[in-house]
Amino acid sequence: MVFMVSRCIEWPEQLPYSPVAWLNPAEIRLLGSLMLTECFEGGPRCIFRPIPLFRAYIDQDLDLTSPITLARIKRSLLDARNHTQKSSLLDAWKAIGDEEFDCFDRASIQNSLQPLFWKAISSRNLVLLRGLYALVKADMLAGNFEFREEATMNTFISLDASHELVLRYLRKNGNPSPTSRDAGTWLYRTFDEPLGLVYGEDVRYFASFYDRRIQTFHPASRHGDMPFAPLEWDDYNHLRSVLPSIFGYLITGQHTPQFHDLTFQARERRG
Repeated sequence: MVFMVSRCIEWPEQLPYSPVAWLNPAEIRLLGSLMLTECFEGGPRCIFRPIPLFRAYIDQDLDLTSPITLARIKRSLLDARNHTQKSSLLDAWKAIGDEEFDCFDRASIQNSLQPLFWKAISSRNLVLLRGLYALVKADMLAGNFEFREEATMNTFISLDASHELVLRYLRKNGNPSPTSRDAGTWLYRTFDEPLGLVYGEDVRYFASFYDRRIQTFHPASRHGDMPFAPLEWDDYNHLRSVLPSIFGYLITGQHTPQFHDLTFQARERRG
């Protein structure tokens, strides 16, 4: 059994109530800080499958480095399953232990950067939290072939969040009215050009996904009527692999050491 411990931070009161918003800001912050340690376009992904609505609230200071403390927390979580009547959640609990976790060596990610990302993710940055939350949901859905469309739709939500954050970044850095093309230029200069990719700057932000995203969310559009989502199998894979690095750069203002290694290799290839 895997569990996480976070502070009990609720959403701002001015936001509308939603019974389907089942991760709180602190939980998204913790999971997101782990996702941002992934390597850029390669390596394993930090994929989570949280069981919703099962929490044990602890009103005291704890030493989380103590095995005794962790054992007590686990015991409290197991006791929490006795306080629900929802059959779907009980079924989820019954499945614990039936499947093995897909684990990987922590050296496969940039684990030392997790504290940096955790500090940089603000619980007041609601657009960032939505983008990270959408990636968590995308991974949960992508594990089932029949939900690949819905998984990709969640990466599109995360893509929209990243687009808005890039526009805000550009405004903060002197562009009073940035456009999607400005965001595309920023993406090219910040990520693609250092890696040796050449396609020019005058393109919209992730332009290749724009039409498919419109057709996926809208059954009828200027592109015509669409009875299914016109998605490629790798749409989810590509967005899922690059969006964490974009979020990470936007909140820290710097690339990871692994990305710098990739740019060095690109310069070596170009001679």
